[in-house]
Amino acid sequence: MTQTTDPLDQPVNVNFKMTERDRRAFKIWCTQNGLTLTEGFHSGIALLRELRARLGPEPADVLLGLIEAADGFLIDKEREIRVERRGPDAWAVREGASVVNRDGGREHEPMPSSRDEAFIARTRFPLTEALKIARARAGVGE
Repeated sequence: MTQTTDPLDQPVNVNFKMTERDRRAFKIWCTQNGLTLTEGFHSGIALLRELRARLGPEPADVLLGLIEAADGFLIDKEREIRVERRGPDAWAVREGASVVNRDGGREHEPMPSSRDEAFIARTRFPLTEALKIARARAGVGE
C-alpha cells in the first residue's frame, strides 16, 4: 500500500538574512539552552505568538519591555501565589501573607526596615528561579 504525505508537512530549508554577530549569538543561545537551531527558531515563534495572543500585536521589543516593567506576576489566584519584585533582580515568591524561602518553607516578611541580610538571602531569587518555584508550588507545568 502506498502512503501519501501532505507536501505541506515535508521539511523545507528557509534562509534568513542577518548579521554574522546575530547568527553566532543565536547559535550560542541555542547551545546554552540545549536546543538545535530549528528548535530555537520554533520556540521563538511559539513564544512570540503566545505573547501577541495575550498582550496584543505590538513589536517584540515592546512586549518584552512590558514584561520587564512588571512588578509582579499572579501565578495562582486561589492559593494567592505571586512573584513580586523586591529589587532590580530580586524577586520574592509570596504565598498568602508569607514569602517562600530557599528551603521551601514559608516566612513572615517583616517591614523593609526590619529585613536583615540573612532574611533577604533566604527569600530573594532571580526572576526565572522565582517563577519556577512559584509555578511548582502552584502545580503548574513548565
